[in-house]
Formats: sequence, structure tokens, C-alpha cells
Amino acid sequence: MSTRSGHLFRVAVFLGVLGHVATARATSPTLQAAKVCRKTITSQGRAYAKKRLALLNNCVDKLLKCEILLEVDNTNANNCRSLALSSCTGRIGPVPDSTLSRAQAVFDTRFVTACPSPGTVYPFTKITSDNTVADGLWFGEDSTCGGSGDSPTLAACLRGEIDARVDGVAGEVKPRAAILLDNTPLGANFPNLP
Repeated sequence: MSTRSGHLFRVAVFLGVLGHVATARATSPTLQAAKVCRKTITSQGRAYAKKRLALLNNCVDKLLKCEILLEVDNTNANNCRSLALSSCTGRIGPVPDSTLSRAQAVFDTRFVTACPSPGTVYPFTKITSDNTVADGLWFGEDSTCGGSGDSPTLAACLRGEIDARVDGVAGEVKPRAAILLDNTPLGANFPNLP
């Protein structure tokens, strides 16, 4: 075999072995579980955020309609407010069967199902320089949720971060949202509205 052919043969064998190692590493159960968990966090977080924003905007629109009746038409808005509050309570109220509470439960359940608690498949924290903590999803870097010790706690913490961001967006899109909700018993459930 010529030197050039021998060199090409060694390179081909090396790349074949390297490809085999990369394939084995890419299909490890831990990596696959982490990918499923991350994908679930992303998709369920996005779905929950959209649902929360839509429900909040819908409620604020109903309450705003009542205020406009009073401010522009000088019409008694009590009946409108009562209907709006009833609808809003069913959608975003703190009761377990409200639409928002059910969306929260779906997020939490799907998160916990896809992301087992640390130690069962992978931990949520980062490898330190002395290799004392293993890494799975890097939530140890999150200043708010980094200390979450299990999946339900992490799910609730991340949902809280989503809530704050969505409420901030809702407050920017609907500037009177905080005032309108504060005039109802529902205002206390949305402390992050600006």
C-alpha cells in the first residue's frame, strides 16, 4: 500500500471510529432524556405563556368595555362589571377549576413527567471546576430557580418566571390592566402587572 493510500486508510478508520463514538454518545439515555425534558420545557412553557396572555387580555378587555360604557356613554356599568367579573373568575380566578389553574396544572404535570427529579436521570445543576456537581439542564445557573431540588419545585419556579414576564407584557399591551384587575378581587393574583 502506498504511503498516501495508507494515510487515507488510517484517516478513514479514525473518522469511522470517531463517528461511532459520537453516535454512541448522541444516543445515550441521559442525553435523550435531557433533550426530551428541554423540548417539553420549551413547548409547554410557550403554550402556557400564550394561554395566560390570551386569558388575561380577554379579561382585561371585558373589564375595559365596562369602564368605557361608564366613561364615554355615562351608562350604569354595574351589570357589565358583574358579568365581566363572573367570566374572569371562571377564566383567571384562583379556583382550581378556572381555565388558568388548569393550564398551570397541565404545565406542571407535563414538566414533571418529562423531567424526572434530579438524581433519577440527570441533575438540574452545572458541573463545577472540581467536578462535585454533575450537569443535565444547567438550571443551577438560574439565579431564581437554581436551588430547586426536585422537578415539581423547578416547574413551579419556572412557571412563576413565565407568569412575571407574561404579566409584564400584558401590562405594556393593556396599560390599564393592573388598575382594572385591582378593582376586582382578582388583582391580588397578578402582582407582576405594571
